[in-house]
Amino acid sequence: SPMRASHLLIALTTSVEAYGPNVWAACTDGLRLSRPVTISRSVVVRACAGEQLDASDVSSLYASLRDRRSQLTSRYDVTVQERELVQALADVWPKHERAQLSLWQHWFSEEGEAAAKVLHAGDGDALALSELMDKYPDWAEPVNRLATLRYMEGNFAESVQLCLRVLRQKPWHFGASSGIVMCYTQLGDATEASRWSSEAMPPLGPQRSEWVQRMLKLIDAKLEELDGL
Repeated sequence: SPMRASHLLIALTTSVEAYGPNVWAACTDGLRLSRPVTISRSVVVRACAGEQLDASDVSSLYASLRDRRSQLTSRYDVTVQERELVQALADVWPKHERAQLSLWQHWFSEEGEAAAKVLHAGDGDALALSELMDKYPDWAEPVNRLATLRYMEGNFAESVQLCLRVLRQKPWHFGASSGIVMCYTQLGDATEASRWSSEAMPPLGPQRSEWVQRMLKLIDAKLEELDGL
């Protein structure tokens, strides 16, 4: 039977952690969440306008809430795994080398096996990588692969911008920070190359340990944010 939108919105408050403030922003700005979900924008607009929703609309909203909660839980678990690997970067040899290799694998496959296969098949294909970036906006590795491709093509300025995008998602992504150093070296900008070299992951030793601790604080802040959604 039809359900009043006001009643639905009251019910949604009990599951607001699945969306955070974005569910309320959807009322005035359409549905613009950080990850693709299946809620119809028209349904949200109708709900916020006070219209009645039928059973299928209500079912769609609640199903999307459950999907979003599942996505956030998965993202939290993946970030916990990533934290453990970042922490191991300060370990003695050969643990830190194994941690680096494991992080590359983690970044490559963090959206699942099927997505990883698509990424592997699309490596070196700018269009395929761009499509993956659109489909998985939280996934840093397609962006990093496109940055590598642009570097190989000699488009160093665009490669820098892509690496910066990776670092906004994962400041501990040592591949992206090293990539920026390489780009500025190719551009002949010694000042920026030196500045980014100082920000990159240091060699094993006390400075590496300090860098890891800084990165762990950033990851903990991300985990706290995810836990609060």
